[in-house]
Parts: sequence; structure tokens; C-alpha cells
Amino acid sequence: MKTARLVLIGLALLLPVFASTGEVPQLLNFQGRLDDADGQVVPDGDQTLIFRLFDAPAGGAQLWQETQVVTTTDGLFNVLLGSVTPIPDAVFDADSCYLEVEPQGSAPLSPRSRITSVAYARRAAEADRLGNSTEGEILGLLSTHESNQSAHHPKTLSAGELITGTLNPARLQPKGIDSSHIANNAVNALQLQDEPGLAHTYVSLKPLSGTMQIVDSAYIVVPTFGYVVIMASGWFFDLHNVGGDVSAKLSLSTSRTVHDEDHTAHFEVRSASPAGSTTAHFMIQRVMTVTAGPVKVFLLGHMVGNEFPNVQNVHINSMFFPTSYGEIDSP
Repeated sequence: MKTARLVLIGLALLLPVFASTGEVPQLLNFQGRLDDADGQVVPDGDQTLIFRLFDAPAGGAQLWQETQVVTTTDGLFNVLLGSVTPIPDAVFDADSCYLEVEPQGSAPLSPRSRITSVAYARRAAEADRLGNSTEGEILGLLSTHESNQSAHHPKTLSAGELITGTLNPARLQPKGIDSSHIANNAVNALQLQDEPGLAHTYVSLKPLSGTMQIVDSAYIVVPTFGYVVIMASGWFFDLHNVGGDVSAKLSLSTSRTVHDEDHTAHFEVRSASPAGSTTAHFMIQRVMTVTAGPVKVFLLGHMVGNEFPNVQNVHINSMFFPTSYGEIDSP
């Protein structure tokens, strides 16, 4: 038989059937599907399977074993574990155990399947026995239960290891954040202020001259270290008369008197151009790292020639960002 895989359908469902003695039967209902090495279901018929329980997902101590002949239909089978060889009480006292299935003539299937509901079987058996117990016997069982409960789970549990309903407010101590976690006055408005900022200026018309001049300035106050994006846009305008070349330059600079050549816009009208009006749109952008306090950038301009071009509808937007989510080139 070329069986090499087992798909788990259901596991560790305690049968709701009681023996005539009133005790809880040590049976587990197990459902699964057998596939061959190619992932195809095995042919319908009888299959001999060896079932084992271990105390670890790999290796470990074997707790129980039995062999059963199961009948598969479309690879599916159902079996009552413990119906051939009773499962010892010690298995039900464990927090969890692991089921290994071995098709006869093949290697054991891997990984083992974890059974996590065995503790409920044990609790049901204890509850059944309490019905005919004396007060002293009940107190003894409760004392033993408390001792076992305090010994359980000596390690940190993951979400998958917690059974729904086992933790309630009585078992969870209230927790909060106090001065032992965050020092007094460690958090103030500056630490909480993590919002972007925006500033805007506008100039409708500004004639350029032959000397350096401040066309406008961008001003914004930032609360902490961050980044400022500055964008200046508008129009060059010149009423051209034939007779000479005309040029103009604008720049976004942190200086009042020196152009920043890396952030400039140029405008030029040649002498051979037809007489009349000439316009050209401009946009200048720059990104700056800043510290807390005021940030001011100047839009500088000057012209060369016998005419005096203007800049019109000039908008400057300054935007502050306390956090960068991309690559920022330092100035």
C-alpha cells in the first residue's frame, strides 16, 4: 500500500455515551482521509492502521497504542480510539498529547496531530464521581485540582494553546500603564504633536529689476525635527520691443542676497523675437530638513536687458512633515 499522507477531518471528540457503570468511557472519535504518495485518495476498502499517543510532537514517550482495521470510502474513515485497547487515565490528565498514525507496511505519517481537549474528558469523569462522594472526598478532590492547576503551563502560552473559555476575569489580574512604565512628565505636547503643517503666500504682480530683489518669502514655524517641502509657481510676463535680449531668473534660497543655483527658474526673450507680449510658466521646488522653530525661504529675482519683465500670480506653498516615508536627499 502506497499510503503516505493523512488529512485530519476531526479529532478528540469525546463520545457523549456513558457506560452502564456510570463512568465516562475512555474513547476518542477520530475522522480522517487517507491519500497515497501522489495526493490521490486510496481505493475504497479495508486499511490496517496503527494508532499511537505520544507526549511530544516528535520523539517523546509513547503513552498508548492500538491497531484497528478501518474501512475507507473516498479515502474517508471514522474510528473510535480506545475501543480495542483502553486509553489509560494518565493520558487524560495531560495538558495535551499527540496522535501518530501508521498504515501497516508504511512509515508513520508526519506530522503528529495534537489533541488538546483531553482535559475535558478527565473533568467529566471527576464530575461524575463527585455525585456519590462525601464532603471530605469532595474537599480532597478540590485541593488536588488546585494543586494541579497551579502546576499547569509553566511556560508562556501562545494563542493557539489557549482553550476558549479557560481564562476569565477572575484569572486575569487588572493591568494598566503607570509611572513604573512611563516616567512622570516624559510625555508632553511636543511628543504628541505629530501633525503636518501648511503655509501659503501670494503675489499678484511684481516687476523685476536689474538688481537682486526679494520677490516674496515663505515662512513656517515647525514644532520638531522634520521636512519642509516648498513650491513656488507663477508666470513670467514681458512686453517685448525689438532691440535686445531680455532674461530673468528666480530662485528659492535661504539667503536674502545669493541665488540658490540648484533651485532656479529662467526666462529669456531674444532680440529677434516678434514685438508683443511673451509669457512663460515657472515652478520651483525644494525639500529641506529642518529643526524646531521658524523656517524662512526667499524667492529671489533679477533681470538682464533693456526691458523689465514681471512675475505674476506667484504662489508659494510651504508644507511641513514630521516623518519621512521615503528617501530624503540632504541639502
